[in-house]
Amino acid sequence: MKTFLPGLLLLLLFSSSGFAQISLTRADMEKFLSAKSMTSYEATDVEGKTFNVGTTGQGNTYDYTGFTFDKNSQRFETVVPSSTPYANEFPKATHAQRIVTTGSEVYLYSRLDNTGWYSLGIAGDASGQAILLKYDPERPEFLFPVKLGASWSYDGKPSEIAPGASTQTRSQTTVDAAGTLVLPNGSFDCLRLKKVEWNSTKVEAGGQVVFSQVKKTVSYSFITLTNVSADLDIDTLDENSTTPKLHGASYLTWSSTPTSVSASDAARAFSLGQNFPNPVSSESDFMTTVTLDGELQHPASFELYNIYGERVSTFSRSFVAGNGRTILLDMRGLESGSYILVVRSGDRAAAKRIPVVK
Repeated sequence: MKTFLPGLLLLLLFSSSGFAQISLTRADMEKFLSAKSMTSYEATDVEGKTFNVGTTGQGNTYDYTGFTFDKNSQRFETVVPSSTPYANEFPKATHAQRIVTTGSEVYLYSRLDNTGWYSLGIAGDASGQAILLKYDPERPEFLFPVKLGASWSYDGKPSEIAPGASTQTRSQTTVDAAGTLVLPNGSFDCLRLKKVEWNSTKVEAGGQVVFSQVKKTVSYSFITLTNVSADLDIDTLDENSTTPKLHGASYLTWSSTPTSVSASDAARAFSLGQNFPNPVSSESDFMTTVTLDGELQHPASFELYNIYGERVSTFSRSFVAGNGRTILLDMRGLESGSYILVVRSGDRAAAKRIPVVK
C-alpha cells in the first residue's frame, strides 16, 4: 500500500462543462478544502504495465479502467487549524487536513489566498515516529488560475528531519495537457499536471557528510472540477514517453457535501499528555497513566498498537466529562519496544507513543 504523502492531496477536484474551459480558481479550492472526508483507491497491478499519458495539448484520453483497485484505509478530514495539536507551529495556516491510518495521525497545514494554495508543513505521529516538517519557503501546490499552459516551481531550503540529517526539495510543475479522465466511476473532463521533483537527503556526523542522496521522481496528476481525480508515478527513464512504465496509480474521491467545524466541534478536540512513568518498566509493575486534555464524546475507544500497526490491546475505560482526566493502562505481558496508544472519540482521534522496557 502506498505510503501517505502530502502530494496525495493534490489529486483534487471539482465540476466542469468541457476540458478546454477548465480553470481551477480559489473558489474551487475552497470547495475541496471544505470537504468532510476523502477516500483514495490504489491500483494493485501496476508492475510491468505502461499507461498512455498522451501528448501535450488537448484531446487526450486517460483510461484507468484497466487497473484493479483497493480502497485505501486512510481517512481524510478537514479540521480548523486552531483546534489541532500543532497549531502553534503553523500560525499562518488557514486550512488543515487530518489523515488517520492504523496507529497514525498526521496533520497537513496549508494557506489559501487569491494567488494560490500553499503547503506549510506536516506534523503528527506516524506509527510511533514523531513528524514535524516545515516548508521554507511555503510550497506552492497551485498558483491560480490553474489552466492549460500554467506552470510554477519550488526551490526549498534544507530542513532538518533528525539531528544531523536534512532534506531539501526542488520541483517543477506544468499544466501541459487536457482531455478526458476515465475512472471506474465515470468519465470526467480534466487537466494534466506533470511534476518533476528532486529530493536531496544528507546525513552528517562529526562535521563530515556520511550519506548523501538525490532522488528524482516524475508524476502526473489529472485534476477535474468534480469530486474525483487521479495520479500516476512513472519511471524516470520514461519521463518523456507517451506510454511510460508505472510505479504507481491511484485515484481519489471526496465528499460532495461541504462541512465546517463549529466552535463546539473545536472545543471537543483533545490531546494526550506523555505517559508516566516513562518508559514503562517493572518499577511500576508495567502500569502507566496517560493524561487526557480536552473534551471526550461518548463512547470513546482506547487501543494500543505495535510499531507494525498491529493492534495488541483494547482498553475499556469509563470517563468523566470535563478536562484533566487520567487513564490507567495495564502494559503487562508486552515485549520491550515502542507502542502507540490511539484514543478515538466521535470523529476525532489522538495518539501517543509509549515505550516499554523489560
